[in-house]
Formats: sequence, structure tokens, C-alpha cells
Amino acid sequence: PQIYYGTEILMTDGGDHGTIRSDFPGGWPGDAADAVTGRGLSEAALRAQALVRTLFNWRKTAAVVHRGDLTHFRPRDGVYVYFRYLDDDLVMVVLNKNATAYTLNTSRFQEVLGESPDIVGTDVLRGGRFDLAEPIALEPRTALVLEATR
Repeated sequence: PQIYYGTEILMTDGGDHGTIRSDFPGGWPGDAADAVTGRGLSEAALRAQALVRTLFNWRKTAAVVHRGDLTHFRPRDGVYVYFRYLDDDLVMVVLNKNATAYTLNTSRFQEVLGESPDIVGTDVLRGGRFDLAEPIALEPRTALVLEATR
């Protein structure tokens, strides 16, 4: 998933794209919050920051992301899926832009997942496990980053 400046602390544009580029609250004199230490951030901003930190720290050592090949599938019903793979390592990224839950049929991705009935993906962000041979229940407006071994 693409992360824009300030997304990690839930900065918004307020309807004006220019405010996205406003000063990042980093503990400068006069800042009401400090995103470096977490002082003054809302609970929601702290949760978002922790989620981004988890993703970025995982990504640092994920060779499959840095050197792997890419296969992506045409978005369908508001859900976009792509894969990165390197040797036996596999990452499946699922982006559900829908405002409602969605059940993703994984049989569509058999050319990448293979025919193994035992392929399991571990959610990099939340730690859950998904049987990739079965449909996946997606929450509204969520991203899943699933790490698996083929």
C-alpha cells in the first residue's frame, strides 16, 4: 500500500491538497503534538503510527518485496490484489476500497498460489492467519499484507 506524508499520524488535507504538505508535528517549538515521541497525538493517530511502524519494519527485511517479481490482477468489485514472489516466498496484498465487507474468492489467483490446499498467509499487520485456498472475508476499506511460503 502507498503511504503519503502524514498518513502515519492521520494527517488530512482538510479539503485543500496544499495542507497535506503542512509542517509535520515533530516537537518543534509551538507544536501542540510531537509525532516523534507520541506526545499530544490522539489514540487513533498512535494506532495508525504503530501500524505503519510494523509494516515498515517488516518491509526492511522482506527480500520478496525488494527483489521479487510482481503479478497483479485486474481490480474486481472494488478489490485489488497483487503478489510479490521470490523463490518460495510469497506476499499477497489485498486492497478493499469498498465501504462494506467483501468475500474474496481466492481461486481466481491459482496461477500464483498454486494448487496446494495447505497454503496459509500470515497477516503482517495484525498477525492473523488465512487459509489462502479458501475465500477471505475482508473488512471494509482495509488492506491485507499476507506473507506465505509456497
